[in-house]
Amino acid sequence: MPSSSSLRFRLIAGLAMLACLGVGLEFAVFGRIAERIREDVARRNQELAHALAGEVAIVLSHREYALRALSKQLEGGVSGKELQKAVSDVQRFTGERELFLMLDNKGIVQAVAPPNPDLLGMDYSSQPFFVKALGAQGAVYSESVIASQSSAASATISARVPGGVAVIQLRVGELSELAMVLPHTHGGFTAVVDDKGVVLGHCMPQVALQRENLSNLESVRRGKEGFEGTIPDVYNGESGIASVSPVGKSGWQVVVYEPNSHAYMSVRSLYSYTLVGVIVVGLLSVLIMYAFQAQLLRPIATFSSQARAVAKGDFSVDIAPGVQEFEPLAESFRIMVGDLKAREHALKESRRRISSIMDAMPSFLASTDSALRIELWNHEAEKLTGVAASMARGRTPQEAVKQLAVVQPALEQASRAGIAVKWEKVTMDFGQGRRIIDVLVYPVSVEENAGVVLRLDDITDRIRMEEVMVHSEKMMTVGGLAAGMAHEINNPLGGIIMSAQNLARRLSTDLPANQEAAREAGIDLASLKRYLEKRGVFEKVESIRELGSRAGKIVSNMLGFSRRSHSGYIPVKVEDLVERALDLAANDYDLIKKIDFKKIRVRRDCAPGMEEVPVNRNQIEQVFLNLFKNAAQAMADADGQEAPEITIRTWQTEDEAKIEISDNGPGIAQEVLDHIFEPFFTTKEVGQGTGLGLSVSYYIITTMHGGTIEVASEPGQGTRFIVSLPLVARAPRTASGASAGHAA
Repeated sequence: MPSSSSLRFRLIAGLAMLACLGVGLEFAVFGRIAERIREDVARRNQELAHALAGEVAIVLSHREYALRALSKQLEGGVSGKELQKAVSDVQRFTGERELFLMLDNKGIVQAVAPPNPDLLGMDYSSQPFFVKALGAQGAVYSESVIASQSSAASATISARVPGGVAVIQLRVGELSELAMVLPHTHGGFTAVVDDKGVVLGHCMPQVALQRENLSNLESVRRGKEGFEGTIPDVYNGESGIASVSPVGKSGWQVVVYEPNSHAYMSVRSLYSYTLVGVIVVGLLSVLIMYAFQAQLLRPIATFSSQARAVAKGDFSVDIAPGVQEFEPLAESFRIMVGDLKAREHALKESRRRISSIMDAMPSFLASTDSALRIELWNHEAEKLTGVAASMARGRTPQEAVKQLAVVQPALEQASRAGIAVKWEKVTMDFGQGRRIIDVLVYPVSVEENAGVVLRLDDITDRIRMEEVMVHSEKMMTVGGLAAGMAHEINNPLGGIIMSAQNLARRLSTDLPANQEAAREAGIDLASLKRYLEKRGVFEKVESIRELGSRAGKIVSNMLGFSRRSHSGYIPVKVEDLVERALDLAANDYDLIKKIDFKKIRVRRDCAPGMEEVPVNRNQIEQVFLNLFKNAAQAMADADGQEAPEITIRTWQTEDEAKIEISDNGPGIAQEVLDHIFEPFFTTKEVGQGTGLGLSVSYYIITTMHGGTIEVASEPGQGTRFIVSLPLVARAPRTASGASAGHAA
């Protein structure tokens, strides 16, 4: 009994001390809670300011996009009706309702959308928005003005564009509509101000029409200096807190002000409630805890500790309640722990199997949770992006790999709508060159805001192979047509040449048959000859024969080039290969459209006595033709005054024949030079080049003939290609890549 009384006494004494300590600590706790409330109020107001600043920034970005779109339309230089149409098209395409003005460099209105003849020709050269825009990079934002006829407030956004300055009139009433959406308290406000502190939008629209200047607020002054946050401030003589957030690069700010009397009202209420609560809880604690004995509290504490250990994943805890009455509860808890342990093991095994299945897939696969944070990331994803699974988990795809930002809209759409999203032929670069990717995103359930699975399939090689096959088939068809045409041309061409030869023979004075025919006709053959010579008939007949022979040679070259290339390698003189390619280039239709190849000066510096090289003649001629065509087209596109010239040098080393083809064209930039032999890489406009010429040439030289092809160039210094062919035939080898060394 004494022991029991002593325990009770100690319990009461301890609880009394705790109650006293609680009362003593109440003020300290209250102070901390009050500080937290102040922080919460400040954070809430700052979040409101930041949210409204984001909405206003979106509104302004739409107008800036309209200005950029108009600038793009005017790059070619337009005026008159075309200028009016361009301004109207941009306004209609962007869906903006505001007034669009296009001013020339003197500030005169040249175009208006929607059309308003009264504004055409007006002079705005003295307006700040025009003067500032002329000397600024990007958009310029003006202060608001009140129209006298409509009592509506507006501001202007202007930017320098080709041909002058484009201006958009912004309805600042729209800013008030945005501010009205946010909650505001009695005596507080939410406002959007310009760079001078003048109110553009207000939660009470009538205040915006008064154009109140808030530059006397400390928060506004500091906001002009780039500050973003919440500070104490004074408005109309009343202390409060003000949060300020900038609106992009416009110089505008969003201000959220709340007086202290309202912001910290809950702090004063909390003080009273806390004091009463501490007293009541203290008294109740003493009364309740007095009824319990230490023998009851201790087993509960032990049991609670064991439960917490299980909750943390420690299933090896031995549940021992220590009190017989708790044994049924302990047994139930043991059964629950066993079930949890089995389920945890099954879950781990399921995750392992799912991960193994995903790793076995040949496609990029990644799964996310409902917040679009990565949960699974397979081996193909690591291989394609170079990012390990451990680094990707817990992050969004665009946080893990910045190149995946392009598929973020597809992820959000699939998660939000619960439908699969498929994008085809998306171009991405994961640091290994541009790749063509098929994107498939499908939700893991049909519910909204569900997790998704992202699948990327690299179809670059398949697309390139399809394009190569189509191009090859087209070239085979063109070759067949060219061969057929050449055969058809050869027949009449042979008749023309034969007729010219016969005509020359029939006019000869040396043939007895001609002399006999002249006597029978009563003609003096010598006089006839002098007449024909004087009239130049013999020269014209000879010209017919020479031109016919020349045409025959062109047809012969066409036939030889259009025949299907055979796999045999025969010894050929390098000079013959070069001359044959030059003849083909001189009659190439594409080149004639850009430049007359015959007007290009061709300098030859060929070493005498070079050995013949074993090559596939048609393939090497194709390589040289590609190099000549590229040189001619480059010189045709150049703006220089220097006469176009191609220099061909050949020489022989111990085991190789060297052919150097250089031009005096504009040269090639280094960033282009690094990719010049890559398949499908081209700097020409769409439809003017396939990007296969040099890659095919590289393949023919390096893989099919075991040689090398090198390029050296600098902008403005021309370009030089050096082709090296072995003097002894080598077996075709596997291509090692699309890069090549540069000539020294």
